[in-house]
Amino acid sequence: MANTASGTVHLHRVTDESGVLTTSQVLDSPLTRESLTTDDVYVLVAGGCVYAWVGKGASAAERKNAMSTATAFVATAGLPPTAPVKIVKEGTEPPLFKQASLFLFS
Repeated sequence: MANTASGTVHLHRVTDESGVLTTSQVLDSPLTRESLTTDDVYVLVAGGCVYAWVGKGASAAERKNAMSTATAFVATAGLPPTAPVKIVKEGTEPPLFKQASLFLFS
C-alpha cells in the first residue's frame, strides 16, 4: 500500500495457481512494472477508481472473476458505490491507468 496525493493506493494479485482463486496484497518494495506478472490478474485501487489489470496469460477463472473481484474492492477501499471499476488488458493500458499507476511503475 502506498500513499499519494489522491489517497491510499492498493495493489492486489488475483491468482488461482494453487487451484483456488485467492487475492493477496502485493508488498513488493518498490513496486515496479515487473510487479505485474502476465499470468495473473491485479486489482489497483488509485485515485478513486478501481482497475482490474488482466495479464495475457491469466487463466479462464481469473479472467472470469476479474470484474467481480475488482468491484468488491470498492467497498473494501472505502470508495463510494458509484466509483468507476475498469478492466484493463495487458498491453492495452489506457492513459488513465498509466497515470493512476505512475507512482508504481516509474
